Amino acid sequence: IKVASYGSAIEVTKPRGSSNLKNAVTYASSEYFPESGKIPDTLLFTKPQYNTWIELTYNQNQKDIIEYAENIIKNGFPPGVLMIDDNWQEDYGKWQFHEGRFQDPKAMIESLHEMGFKVMLWVCPFVSPDSDIYRELETKNYLIQEVTGENNPLIVRWWNGASAVLDFTNPGAVTWYKEQLGSLSDTYGIDGFKFDAGDSYFYDQPLKSYKELSPNEHTL
Repeated sequence: IKVASYGSAIEVTKPRGSSNLKNAVTYASSEYFPESGKIPDTLLFTKPQYNTWIELTYNQNQKDIIEYAENIIKNGFPPGVLMIDDNWQEDYGKWQFHEGRFQDPKAMIESLHEMGFKVMLWVCPFVSPDSDIYRELETKNYLIQEVTGENNPLIVRWWNGASAVLDFTNPGAVTWYKEQLGSLSDTYGIDGFKFDAGDSYFYDQPLKSYKELSPNEHTL
């Protein structure tokens, strides 16, 4: 059988004694993507998940997000998880609230919490190449590189343009990313994050990373 993962696949040899699809999937799971034993927050299963992308797409802003949440309650829907989607941030890789669209993000999160919502923010592994963050990460070699041997960051085309990609095989890049997310949690009370993009097909090309991995392994 083949197990697909966003544009690429791994071939799994049918184990001896496996006579049906259920056994084959169980084998593939245990060998290639075993359970972590961790259970997501039960709120993700017991209450609705709302996403501001449906209402606002790229126009993420404090005023409309509060209005969206208020209308959820006014129309008799229960509060649950509220995901603030792409374009809340200054730039890709610059994980700070855009000052022009979010005048007081801490007050916004507090208001959403008071309404009963848990709040998540959209994030991705991409970094805009014309940003100060890009220049900082390039100096530290925290970006996936071309295979030319000239230490040039690889620029990948995705649905929002062309960006560099954080190299999560580099422990320094992992620490840096965790610091960005931790700062958002500590400063604003963010409850979690929606990890988007970073699919295996973005890594299915010649590239150089701190540790050599398959495209599927880069997504883990």
